[in-house]
Amino acid sequence: MEAQLGTTFCVDIQADNFEGIEAIQFAISWDSTILHYESFNIVKNSGSVTTYLPDQNAQNQFAIIGNELRMAWLNSYLAETTLLNRSTLFQVCFTPIQNHVNTSIRFSNQFIGEAVRTQGLTRIPVISGNGGTIKVGIPTVQTARLEIGDAQVEPAEYFCLPVKLEQVSALAGLQFGIVWDSNALDLDTLRLINDPLGLAQQPNSYNIIANEFKLAWFEPNTQNVVLPDSILLFELCYQVIADVGSETLVSFSSNPIFEAIQFADNGELNFLAIELKDGVVKIVNTENVLPGDTNLDVEVSHLDLINIGLGYGQTGPMRTNASLDFVPQYAANWTNSTPTTLINYKHADANGDGIINDMDTKAIELNWVNQVTIPADSISSSNAIPFYVAADTIRYQNVNEFPIILGSADIPAQGVYALAFSVYYKANEDINGIIEVDLDNSWLGTLGENIIAIQRFFPEERRVDVAISRIDQISKNGFGTIGNIRIVMEDVILFQKIKNIEFTIDHVRAIGINEEVIPTINNKTTSRLINLSGILDKALEEIRIYPNPTSNYLEVSSLTFNIEQFTLINTLGKVVLDKKGNAQLLVNELPKGIYFVEIQTNKGNFIQKVIIE
Repeated sequence: MEAQLGTTFCVDIQADNFEGIEAIQFAISWDSTILHYESFNIVKNSGSVTTYLPDQNAQNQFAIIGNELRMAWLNSYLAETTLLNRSTLFQVCFTPIQNHVNTSIRFSNQFIGEAVRTQGLTRIPVISGNGGTIKVGIPTVQTARLEIGDAQVEPAEYFCLPVKLEQVSALAGLQFGIVWDSNALDLDTLRLINDPLGLAQQPNSYNIIANEFKLAWFEPNTQNVVLPDSILLFELCYQVIADVGSETLVSFSSNPIFEAIQFADNGELNFLAIELKDGVVKIVNTENVLPGDTNLDVEVSHLDLINIGLGYGQTGPMRTNASLDFVPQYAANWTNSTPTTLINYKHADANGDGIINDMDTKAIELNWVNQVTIPADSISSSNAIPFYVAADTIRYQNVNEFPIILGSADIPAQGVYALAFSVYYKANEDINGIIEVDLDNSWLGTLGENIIAIQRFFPEERRVDVAISRIDQISKNGFGTIGNIRIVMEDVILFQKIKNIEFTIDHVRAIGINEEVIPTINNKTTSRLINLSGILDKALEEIRIYPNPTSNYLEVSSLTFNIEQFTLINTLGKVVLDKKGNAQLLVNELPKGIYFVEIQTNKGNFIQKVIIE
């Protein structure tokens, strides 16, 4: 985010996977030479879904110690608390006191971050996300991306994590820190493979102390180093000392302050914004199979369908005494593995019968968990694929369907093999019905022929998780509808109370046949659906909308109703044109496609679909 010198700003501290928690403690820290702490604010929503902590406004649950805010919360009712994902626990507000700098607000490792789950008083480590970058008064010319790789390793294994720099063509200086848990990982060496920055010739530009790596590099000749779009800076090599089932972060640290600079043509320094991606290390036992866990994240969800699709038809040794129970089961390795993550295909043979096919999805259905950890591997790109739920009218009937769109004529999807995502919905009234995804007439393929799919509806979280994969080792290009969100309600009268529904597609993982990540644009794009508020479809007979289809203009008129205003809305629910009274709309410069005319009259509002050719 960007901030201005002397202007107060606030950041949200949010929670994910906060289920059945009785107590939690953690701390955040900042650079007090750059940011002056102002206050923290408790955030409470008025809705029926819990998004804040009971008794959270008690001041003694927070403490400011130097440049650190510590939170130690215990539910005074001695009861478990579950929060909606992405709930804001509180806000912290600061005022920048130094100009032309980059800084960060991060979770601190000086105060143990952990939560206590009520059932069995289980202690759970708090896994923090990226702190991100705050730019104070800096006209940035581009955003650099620093990325630490992920790994799935076994106890006592020796492994290396890549540290990459992306989206930078020229660089004159770079500094940052990296920290890790020394109780889980023991750093052995820093590997300089291609050494694009020449660190071997500048050994004083970095050092390693305990569990922290620090880099402060500047080009010695005060000029830019020309770089490819993506480079491997170095690798950090560790010995695993934690046990099976552990998960730990290798994360960026703001000590020293995050900074990437380059020389402009006029000789001045340009400060680049920095996007960060921490590394996640999962310690697993790959000798055993957990039925349904095909991607070795020690949980089962729709994401596990992807590896079944990648390995569909592969064969190998059958698992002795195989069952679908979610317990470790020894399995001999197969010959082949997934293309990039190199996960042995024995894990995709979830039922242990020696072949990967539709039957392996049964283990996913049986062992599916509610909360899902989504890998943070989405990447930004100018060619990212549009992915959204198209706006449509809500009809007073038992079944309503809304198209799910992947790709457009301008930016079609290229090389899609598998796709997993979540659809969240929000309405002004509870939807007491069934929400599912219909995959008929999908450009990705046909169920039972060349694609498989699974889905699950989580009504309490207002979410549907979906995964689709091809099974023929052939990627697909295309755009348009890949399925429809279908809402089935028995009580049509209750449905009439719904004024609008918002759908949000989130947590997208799209890959090609070689597991290359396919970027989608704005995974959280929301489509707004507008209701026929009070006028039944028969009213359309009293209003003339012409011509339809059209390529030049659109006119609305009526002999029965007084038309006060009409508005043209695209399939994203955004207003593109509007007029008052009986009038014409010129549409000749609008993109071709489906639109909706919302008509306001003296007797209510309604919507009609139109096509611009």
